Amino acid sequence: MRLNGKQYVVKNDQSLKLDRLSKDAVVEVLLWQEGAKIEVGTPVLKDRSVKIELIEDKLDKKVNVSRFKAKSRYRKHKGHRQAISKIKVTA
Repeated sequence: MRLNGKQYVVKNDQSLKLDRLSKDAVVEVLLWQEGAKIEVGTPVLKDRSVKIELIEDKLDKKVNVSRFKAKSRYRKHKGHRQAISKIKVTA
């Protein structure tokens, strides 16, 4: 499945944490496997679909970035929290 320009391998009832989804996000199926049968799109399969459910939009854990230069009293500190969406593949 391709979503927001990134590709994911998903199964039914799987939860994913990914970058914040926009309102007009489109799910595209690139490859479909059922048992030993595999269908590959060129580049997208039109007759297959994946249904997702948005669980929540939130901010991820904080990432702290620190810079310093020795012996010169130079210290910088920044923190960043990435906007993420939690989704669940329903079908």
